[in-house]
Amino acid sequence: MAGGRLGMLAAAIAAALTAPAALGPPALAAVQEADEIKVDHAFMIGRWTDDGNCDHAVDLMAGGRFVTADGGEGEWEMRDDVLVLTGPGGSLAMRVVPVSRDSVTVVNQDGRIGRSTRCGGGAGEGL
Repeated sequence: MAGGRLGMLAAAIAAALTAPAALGPPALAAVQEADEIKVDHAFMIGRWTDDGNCDHAVDLMAGGRFVTADGGEGEWEMRDDVLVLTGPGGSLAMRVVPVSRDSVTVVNQDGRIGRSTRCGGGAGEGL
């Protein structure tokens, strides 16, 4: 998140838009799992990357603070299914749609769609 920008979480929703009747068993199971996931504060706690590289992750901490890979900091909160990040440069809001327990699709305010994946280990433990 160079230059103090808050990075977008990045990828597509194609599987979620496919009618479940047209899906095979593995894909159907993934859609059913996503339907059972509640996107809330507890779900989002952790380190998330939009490019698959956990060295570039944003850490969403349990106490409502976030830290970017380049040291940017601010506060985060969930408003229903909308993640709001607020830092020195202002606020950024994005709708979060679960794909699995470790992957979400993000719909940004400008309509861009992205995917973010959870990084393992040591995430979200700070304040």
